[in-house]
Amino acid sequence: MMKKIICVILLMALILSSSVMAYASSSNDAEIVREETYKIDEGTVFSIETVRLNGMTGYYWHVDSNSANTAACAFIYLKLFAEAYTSSLHLVVASCGNDMAYYSNGITGGTAVVDGVPDWVNNALISASDEEVDQVKNNFENKINEYLGNVSEEQPEKEDKYGLGVIGYDPGQYKVGFDIPAGEYVLLATDGSGYFSVTSDANGNDIVFNDNFDVSSIVTVLDGEYITLKRCAAFPSSEFYEKKTINVKPGTMLKVGYDIQPGEYRLVANDGDRGYYCIYASSRQDDIISNDNFEQSTYITLTEGQYLVLSRCTVG
Repeated sequence: MMKKIICVILLMALILSSSVMAYASSSNDAEIVREETYKIDEGTVFSIETVRLNGMTGYYWHVDSNSANTAACAFIYLKLFAEAYTSSLHLVVASCGNDMAYYSNGITGGTAVVDGVPDWVNNALISASDEEVDQVKNNFENKINEYLGNVSEEQPEKEDKYGLGVIGYDPGQYKVGFDIPAGEYVLLATDGSGYFSVTSDANGNDIVFNDNFDVSSIVTVLDGEYITLKRCAAFPSSEFYEKKTINVKPGTMLKVGYDIQPGEYRLVANDGDRGYYCIYASSRQDDIISNDNFEQSTYITLTEGQYLVLSRCTVG
């Protein structure tokens, strides 16, 4: 049945919006790295594919049953399972005869039910008994656990090309929730000064925030946004700080409690320059607690969880 999944995606593309068609087209370029088919009962087949698409892992979950109750219960369970793991791409398809339901979290970059939940699924759920719902959940949960227990062994190791012990994202544009998970990232300049831009649209017209930096910056990106990296690489913050910290010097953005400890500090401007500092409440860089251009030196107080930007100055 999973051999037909690409045909299913193409069929979806013909009947849905252009955004869905773009997703279907890109899905055809995905590399299939594993596929398994399980017989749940005499009338129900459950198929799973693991794919790689744009550096992310994705899954196609497909249940085909001659029982509308089983297909509907499985669809809702698989949909909830996919929603709980938004760091991966998911396409859920359930079919019973000519009836089909499908769900994807990779079309808009956020979690979205495509075309809503069909009436036949809702009607079947109403008629299904509690025992039937529990049985379906247990059957599919067992198969998913059996399948995923082997998946991690098949994932190739990514190259630590920056020598930090952390896998980074190279310069380029990434769709958050599709190419790169939402969350906080440490950005490190790779060729002179770095630049990033976080936008709400693919064309980069609606800028949420952006900046040039000499050494490092820290950003948090949300599902559905786009981040463009130029002359810099991005590293997941939680993984980065398990291995490294940022040295305190001009041109850096520091996370208080990690790169620099809370407390009072004297800042000293570079020789012949006016120094500048900025203290942010978050790495969305939209809530300035304090900032200033200063001559020679100034004092600041930092608290846990804040972020400090140093430009043409350092801690003296």
